[in-house]
Amino acid sequence: MRLLYLLLIILFSHNIIVAKYHFDFNTHCTQAYKKIMALNFDEGKTLLATEREEHPDNLIVPFLEDYIDVLTIVIDEDKTQFDMLKSNKEKRLTLMDAGDKNSPYFRLCKAEIYLHWAMARFKFEEFLIAGNEIRQANSLLKDNQTKFPEFQQNYKSLGMIHAVAGTLPDKYNWIISLLGFNGNIQQGMKEVKTYLDYSKAMDTPFYEESNLIYTFFILYLQHDAQKAYARIISNELPNKNNVLNSFIAAIIAIHSFHTDKAIQILQASPKQGYKRMYIMDYLLGASKLFRGDEDAISYLKSYTDNFKGRHYIKEAYQKIAWYYATQANEAMYKKYITYCIAKGYKLVDADKHALKEALSGVMPHPELLLARLRFDGGFFTEAQAVMDEINFEKLNTTTLQAEYYYRQGRIYQLLLQSHNSIAQFKKAIQYAEKTGNYFAPKSCLEIALIYEKQYNDKANAVIYFKKVLSYRDYPFKDSFDQQAKAGLNRNK
Repeated sequence: MRLLYLLLIILFSHNIIVAKYHFDFNTHCTQAYKKIMALNFDEGKTLLATEREEHPDNLIVPFLEDYIDVLTIVIDEDKTQFDMLKSNKEKRLTLMDAGDKNSPYFRLCKAEIYLHWAMARFKFEEFLIAGNEIRQANSLLKDNQTKFPEFQQNYKSLGMIHAVAGTLPDKYNWIISLLGFNGNIQQGMKEVKTYLDYSKAMDTPFYEESNLIYTFFILYLQHDAQKAYARIISNELPNKNNVLNSFIAAIIAIHSFHTDKAIQILQASPKQGYKRMYIMDYLLGASKLFRGDEDAISYLKSYTDNFKGRHYIKEAYQKIAWYYATQANEAMYKKYITYCIAKGYKLVDADKHALKEALSGVMPHPELLLARLRFDGGFFTEAQAVMDEINFEKLNTTTLQAEYYYRQGRIYQLLLQSHNSIAQFKKAIQYAEKTGNYFAPKSCLEIALIYEKQYNDKANAVIYFKKVLSYRDYPFKDSFDQQAKAGLNRNK
């Protein structure tokens, strides 16, 4: 009897241990996840606190708290905050290790935590550690797929890894080789879409995230801004009461030349109780600058005055300077372009380009600049009207002449005059070949996209995508190379 009693105690204790730490994406957690992905951290934290009180051993709670940490770091780009919070990664991984290893969420949650912190590390140039974290995530996800082939949630992050691995700039090839990543856009997007459709039909977790990833890939990897914009108009990417979706929707609206819509989205984005994204002030200021609104610089200044992170600060000062350049106010232009030198970092292509302009000491040509701003806002007729007033013979440098043809090519391109557009881009390439600016490689990229999208001419598209990759040491190289590699990937 005593032996039976002891066996019952051991078995009962074992069951308690197994049941103690579990993964339950229940109603509270699902609601909290949706609030967190909308950047409504206040309500998300309240829901998690309720879940922790009712089910203290549900490991989905610390897993979702990891989302809050990493989203905060990625949005704020605060190194002190990052250093303070990054130890939470190992604490949470240790907690996950105490969970039910027979649950498909066991490996998935660990993999997602690795991916979260890899994303945060990229913000602070910790590339090798981030690469190793992606390798560990990839291994866990592949293992999970083998053990639980019907568990569709694996596809969200596997698809993201596979798609991005096929488009990284050449300077990161060593990371891909060292860590054994592989994949391509078609594979990655198919996997993400597979889970997106499944999640929508079955109402499973991670729908919001997979929807963002898929829409983002349409814009940046398929290079189809209009298709991405259609997802906004059809409310497939809903942005009401969702700051993160509003941010992505605004970027898509800007890239697809729907400036009025971008301004509408940014101004309607919820505020009270939501995580503040100062980058949205920058986007609103830039959009208003494109449209010619007088209050544009107040939003750009809000960004430079309040954002304590690392990216787009130099570019924001450049855009403030541009506002004054279009007013022919050279003194104020010089004041703010000097801030472009002194403040911010030169980490992303946009900031590097802004710094290059500032260091050149050359104020942009007012009319070419105004044409560019109107074009960037999607006001093509207004941009062409500005171009019509420019006397090419008075453009006294090769750089200005190259810019003239590049701007004209872009306007023709968006006015669907493809033949004229290619002719103008080829002139821009001819003038810009030895200037060291971006007009030649960007003209090659646009020609490639015209051949691909307008003419379905893969052979010529590939020629010009490869030509993009042949240029060295110019602003936006990483971005253009990634787009060119994505183009080559699409046209294999």
